[in-house]
Amino acid sequence: MNRMWRNGFLLLMVTAVFAMFFGIGSFPLLDFSETIFAELARESLAGDTYIVSSGLSAYPFPLWPLGTWLTEASFRLFGVTEASARFSSALLGVCTVLLVAMAVTRLFTERAGLCAGFVLSSMVMLFYMGKIAAPETAFLFFITGTLLAFLQKNYLLMYLCFGLAFLVKGPTGLCLPAAVIFFYILLTGSWQRLLTMHLFFGLLLVLAVTLPWYVFLYEEHGPELLAFLTAAFSGLSGASAFPWGNESLWYYPLVLLVGLFPWTGIALKAVRDGFCQSRTEDMRKLIFFQIWWVVVLLFSLLFPVQDAGILLPLFPPLAVLIGWDLDRILLEEAGRFSGWAWRNGMVYLAAAAGWINCDGAFADTFYAGVGLAGLTLLFGIGIIVLLLVYKDGRLGVILQGFTGIVIMTAAFFFLLPLLQDHLSVRSLAVEAADKTKKTSRVFYAEPYLRPGILFYTGEQTLTLDLENSGSVRSLQEDRRPKYLFVQRENHDKIAGFLEAGEWRLLREQGAYCLLEAERGKR
Repeated sequence: MNRMWRNGFLLLMVTAVFAMFFGIGSFPLLDFSETIFAELARESLAGDTYIVSSGLSAYPFPLWPLGTWLTEASFRLFGVTEASARFSSALLGVCTVLLVAMAVTRLFTERAGLCAGFVLSSMVMLFYMGKIAAPETAFLFFITGTLLAFLQKNYLLMYLCFGLAFLVKGPTGLCLPAAVIFFYILLTGSWQRLLTMHLFFGLLLVLAVTLPWYVFLYEEHGPELLAFLTAAFSGLSGASAFPWGNESLWYYPLVLLVGLFPWTGIALKAVRDGFCQSRTEDMRKLIFFQIWWVVVLLFSLLFPVQDAGILLPLFPPLAVLIGWDLDRILLEEAGRFSGWAWRNGMVYLAAAAGWINCDGAFADTFYAGVGLAGLTLLFGIGIIVLLLVYKDGRLGVILQGFTGIVIMTAAFFFLLPLLQDHLSVRSLAVEAADKTKKTSRVFYAEPYLRPGILFYTGEQTLTLDLENSGSVRSLQEDRRPKYLFVQRENHDKIAGFLEAGEWRLLREQGAYCLLEAERGKR
């Protein structure tokens, strides 16, 4: 059995730590996608309880609590900050990279393992998701652990990860890896593995991991828990309508292509080479990773929730295929890198155009976009020169990996500070909290903004749902002085619900508005 030597492991770990942890506290929590999970953990910490009932989510208590527990543990260790809210995501991102690298080393070679880990750590998708205070990276780690344990016939670890994945993401944590395993057994005809997987013992282990929490919830809430569990499972099955003709059909492939950068060009080649260029022994192993990424992609298309995080488990198997193919290219195609070079050239040219096009939507970020486009082109030219002129594939791999890390680091350092007021309500929340210390006011916020207001102010914030007549009526009947947090696009709509002359726009910043109202509408 192959093993990874210490120097290679340490070098990969340092690279992954930098990629995941860089800048995790340098920008505010993104509205709703991060603030809802951070606020649930903050309330759990403040109440010294594992059950939070704040009305932030669709359920009155956490059915899948492990992500919240991990964030709460970070808060206990490091305090309630943006960096600590993202700490567990970054840590599990690093662990996923190392897990993939060690598994690929055992299955193939050490160089393939190092390449797979390096590829995964430098992909845009993991670089970004590793810095998000959400349970997606924990889900990725346990799903990856489940499937790699199955491949290496470590069934005890597989069932343990199954249970933990369920505690992170609910039914998806069971259905997704189970679907990959089922189709692998079906397509390879290896039904005899079912006899060695100890299914009954595995079911008991999964129940031992998951059931105590739900017994505890049942004791607290009684039959109400069963109703919410039934709703959660039926919601999963009810979402399986085919989205053909829906724009979500193109959303996930686009996220996939962008998330693979800087390895987008070689990814398709690696998928093809996994069938056409692999030896029989390698193909038996690679077929599992082929099935893995295809099942995740189909799963995301059949459950169109417009959530890029659902695609995250797709990236480890593609990183494995790319790492294996890079190892094969360096061994068998030394000096013949023209296809690799020109594919990268086209991808980098498209990425540079994307930077200019995306950042052109905001006047204050245009020059940052141009700078990132220039940096992308510079790296692309450097890789082409290394591959075609110097014919150095090893340096080409290193430079291509560092392209993703350096460009995303520059984006986080220069671009996100310019966009933070379009992505987070932190500035307005802090300003309102400071003003409230002098004059007491009630806070109202749209549902999308409410978790962020709660997290950054600690003030009780009432929900202002402009699509709900009851919520609007409560606002109109509330005669107390108040601050209203709304999205800029809803500014005119909220003005129609209040008495003219008794409200004013206190501040407009980025995509959000802070309104001050003395009284409601008579």
